[in-house]
Amino acid sequence: MKAEYIKPNVLVNPRSPKPPADKVETRANGTTVWKVGAIVSHPHAYRLVQMGVAVPADDECIRRANMTPHQMAEAQFAQEALSKFIEVKHKELYRHGLIAGYDYNRNLFVLGENASSASDHKNLFTADDWNLFQLSIKAVTDEPAIPQSDDDTSDLDDSDSGDLDGDDTDSTTSQAGGSTDDHAGGDANAAATALSLRRSALRRTDATGADQVAE
Repeated sequence: MKAEYIKPNVLVNPRSPKPPADKVETRANGTTVWKVGAIVSHPHAYRLVQMGVAVPADDECIRRANMTPHQMAEAQFAQEALSKFIEVKHKELYRHGLIAGYDYNRNLFVLGENASSASDHKNLFTADDWNLFQLSIKAVTDEPAIPQSDDDTSDLDDSDSGDLDGDDTDSTTSQAGGSTDDHAGGDANAAATALSLRRSALRRTDATGADQVAE
């Protein structure tokens, strides 16, 4: 009975007789594997077909394997998914190319070639898996956040900085009002002081204008 290997990553059983050199190859790590296309002759060769790592190479193997072409294709797909450590519950996501596997810590999906069409196959996802898929997309598409230092006040609202009309007087006052001994809280206090001074200046301007109108 004969079967033909269709996957190169099937390890040779060390307890079996050593196969001919032209049917195997040795990897860099010293592991010996069957070559793709190698024909193995063995009374249990049909089991390799049922495992999805080989196809029948003679009529006897076809008879003993007792599988339809569809069943053989499914066995081969299952073997491929297994080689990528795809969990059974995620096999359909892998089959449709929505995922290609998992990240190093298995916390996120590795997106598949058809990930962009996931919304068309949302029925294949559980609620938890859909949320995980969205997080996986976000991890790939979002730019990393830039850490902000404690003394960075660039995110303060311009309306609160005291520089409402481009006048640098109030911003200078803001810098002068900051505490050099406690820099962490100084900038915030300076901004509040500048706002207070600016509002006072505006009130004075309004009052002067009112007096001029009265005269």
